[in-house]
Amino acid sequence: MAGVTYQAVFSDKVLHWNSVFHYFSKWSKSACWKSIWINLLSKSRKCLDLSSVEFDGSHTPAKNGGDAVSYQGRKACTTTNVLFTSDNQGVILGVPKPQEGQHHDLFQIQVVFDEICSVLKQAGIHLESLFLNADPGFDSADFRAACDKEEIIANVKANPRNSTNRGQEPHQSGVHVFAEQLYKNRSVIEQANA
Repeated sequence: MAGVTYQAVFSDKVLHWNSVFHYFSKWSKSACWKSIWINLLSKSRKCLDLSSVEFDGSHTPAKNGGDAVSYQGRKACTTTNVLFTSDNQGVILGVPKPQEGQHHDLFQIQVVFDEICSVLKQAGIHLESLFLNADPGFDSADFRAACDKEEIIANVKANPRNSTNRGQEPHQSGVHVFAEQLYKNRSVIEQANA
């Protein structure tokens, strides 16, 4: 990339990749992108389908390094783990800071979930009675407590490997009843991630 210049479409100035990187980095550190995102969500709230929200995570290979990368045995490479939430159409609503790849999705879930909820609240999205679908990887008391704290209805599929669920019906996890039909909407977040 060294020595490469770009002709800006909206200007007759020639931009060097170093300048683009400098400003992108500067704006990222100043939380400028977060402010823009909150403003976009706030102004576009009426276009969002909040009949349910979807929650998921993604371990992404980071072969060239980065701020939050570490070796993850399952992928046999260094990865970054990011959790995110979307509306029922697959529109991404919130993404917290990435975590190093050796951590599973539930690592510091209360902190990560609070970060997502904070962005949604700043955008004027009411969390009370929001219906949230999540896969079996989030079947934990800590995640349910994080949802309960915000008065979010968590529809989390029971994890058969979770010792607290052994011997229970697959549609039931503790006192929480699982809504299979509504859970099928989860595919939109998989598509958004892809």
